[in-house]
Amino acid sequence: MGYIQGSTQLLLCQVLPGKAYQCTKLIHGHSLMKGYDSHVSPCKKELVIFNKYHILPQYIVHYQPNAGEFKYTSPPKPISAAASTAEGKKGKGKKKGGKLTIDELTDTEMLKNKHDQAVAMPSSSTLDGFNIQFTGTFQNTQAGMTALVKSHGATIASKLEFDLSTNKILQANKKGVSIVGEMFLYDCIINHKKQNEDHYRLDD
Repeated sequence: MGYIQGSTQLLLCQVLPGKAYQCTKLIHGHSLMKGYDSHVSPCKKELVIFNKYHILPQYIVHYQPNAGEFKYTSPPKPISAAASTAEGKKGKGKKKGGKLTIDELTDTEMLKNKHDQAVAMPSSSTLDGFNIQFTGTFQNTQAGMTALVKSHGATIASKLEFDLSTNKILQANKKGVSIVGEMFLYDCIINHKKQNEDHYRLDD
C-alpha cells in the first residue's frame, strides 16, 4: 500500500465492522453510506471503519522492509512414547549416529512424522520374526499399532507370554526382552530393514 511505504510499524487491532458496504469502485474520502457501519474495498482487502470506538488496538508490530519475495521455512521435523517389543530375531541394521537419546525417542513431532510415513508404506515382511507386546501410549491406538506391525510380518505376544494384569515392563525386564521406543518400529518399516534395537532402548 502506497500510503504506508517506508513505515516499519503496524497497529494490529480488533475491529467491529458491523454492516459493511461493498464498494464497487474506489471512493476515497467518501462519507459513510447510509444504513451501513463500514466500507469494504472492491478487492475486499481493505476495510474502512468510521467509528473510532469500533477499533481496539492490540499490538504494535515492528518490521523491516525486505527486498524480494518472503518465503516461509519449515521447522525441523521431530518423535513420542514407548513400546515394549520382543524380537524373535535380532535386527542387523546399524542406525547412523548410534543410540538415540530419550528426548529424541520421545519427540512428539518427529514421532508423528515417522508414524505417518510408516502407515503410508505398503505391507511387507520387514518385521517377520518379531514378537511384540505394546504398553503405554503411542501415535496410534494399540489396535492401530497392532494392525500396523502385523501388516509388516510381526506377531503379538500372547497372554501366555505376558500377564496383561501386571506390569508388562517389569515382566519384559525379567524375561530379558528389549524395551524400545515406538520409533524403532517406524524406522524398520520406513527403511525396509530391521534396525539395531540397542539404539532405541528405553530400559538402559
